[in-house]
Amino acid sequence: MSDVNWWLMALAFLLGLLLTFAMMIRRVTREVPVTLSASAGAGGGPDIGLKGPDLGKVAGAVSAAGAGAAATLSDAADKAGDLAGRAGEKVGAAADAVGDAIGSILEREPHGAGSIRLAARSDAPPGYLVKFDAESQQYFVPGAPGYEELVTEWWFVDEDSAKAAGFSRWDEIKAKVGDLVERAGDKVGDAKDALADKIGEAADKIGDAADSMGGKIGAAATAAAGLMSVDDVPAGPYGKGSARAGDDGGGPAGWLIKGNADSMLYHPPDSPAYDQTIAEVWFFDEETARAAGFDKWDKNFR
Repeated sequence: MSDVNWWLMALAFLLGLLLTFAMMIRRVTREVPVTLSASAGAGGGPDIGLKGPDLGKVAGAVSAAGAGAAATLSDAADKAGDLAGRAGEKVGAAADAVGDAIGSILEREPHGAGSIRLAARSDAPPGYLVKFDAESQQYFVPGAPGYEELVTEWWFVDEDSAKAAGFSRWDEIKAKVGDLVERAGDKVGDAKDALADKIGEAADKIGDAADSMGGKIGAAATAAAGLMSVDDVPAGPYGKGSARAGDDGGGPAGWLIKGNADSMLYHPPDSPAYDQTIAEVWFFDEETARAAGFDKWDKNFR
């Protein structure tokens, strides 16, 4: 800016010089009129002592002075114009530099209406109270935790401007996390209830199976109490220890092993298909059934 002041002072000086020359020329013209007579005329005017040649010299001197002044004035005007042009260029350059400097620290509406960007600072600029944290993409209002300590270069006029720019309030994520935790808790509770129901159903089924097995075991125990020995039963179709099934599908008292001649499988009371199997032959025990060439019902699962 000191260079600009120097050029302005030089311009003022030259303009003052031009005005001084102009005033001097006008003064000489008034004091030496070209109509002045060389001697007293018939009218009895005073004699100023100038002869014809002297008057010509004066007029020539005045004319030369005017021409020199005009030339000087023209030259001064050219120099003044040149100086003014240079000063204008420097003022323009200075204005551009100031504009660039302001633009580097100030940007209006970088995130839409109501937003501003300044050099990083913690105190709010006039009219802008909402701080924006670019790292977390959240905005903070006065009174929010960490508001005073937050150093930022992004500001909004109000919350509506920050929301319109698509940013979240500082406590919005915390609220969403809390809501998610609550929903997760509800789902866990529902899962626990569903699991408890399934466990209850499984327990009921186990109980039913235990009752059924208990009944079978009881029947086997009852049958064992009146068990007929191998020697008491004549040898059946598969040798001693086997007996052909009766018309009702029954076998000797206490004999529990059912045989299926088509599949050559035998079913003790723990077989899942025991009740549905219609025996074609009965065996005294599993050992007798195996000796007769029968396989246990689960041979394909072993």
